[in-house]
Amino acid sequence: MILVFSREPELAINGILLWLHSYRAGYIRITENTRVEIEDVQLEGHSCQLRLKIDGRQLCLDEIRSCWIYHGHLSLSNLRIDRQTYRRHADTLVNALVRDVKTLLEFTKYLLEQTNCIGRFNEQNTNKLKYLHWAGQAGLQIPSSAVFASRSALARYQKEQKRRLCCMNPPICWATV
Repeated sequence: MILVFSREPELAINGILLWLHSYRAGYIRITENTRVEIEDVQLEGHSCQLRLKIDGRQLCLDEIRSCWIYHGHLSLSNLRIDRQTYRRHADTLVNALVRDVKTLLEFTKYLLEQTNCIGRFNEQNTNKLKYLHWAGQAGLQIPSSAVFASRSALARYQKEQKRRLCCMNPPICWATV
């Protein structure tokens, strides 16, 4: 399973999701409107198990092949402190609870970033070159990409690519007799 973290109105992600769908890759898109809950975290020896519930669907950490974080973030639906709880309890108790929630959220993000992760939760600016590089390292097929400092450099590259294509695929000549 691939977890894709993005903003809801992010239209650029739709092409990527169609691409994942065409490869029949299982994925779940997580936006600011997705309900994410932590069922439990278990640490035992060298192993760690995290169980999440994403919009009602249970998912264990070992089922997550990779994560892609593209302008996305993670907030936990079941770990928010509502106003009634805040009013009922002393500030010190609520502050302690808030710290515990932040600790659990940070640990969850840390575990997700340990998968074949493209992007990081703490990065706000998207660097598409980094994403392409990480995607290639994670074993995803990425399009050939190039960045040039000038139009002349781009023109030289295009000319070279065109020459290579002609050499690899010579024109077929039909002779009639």
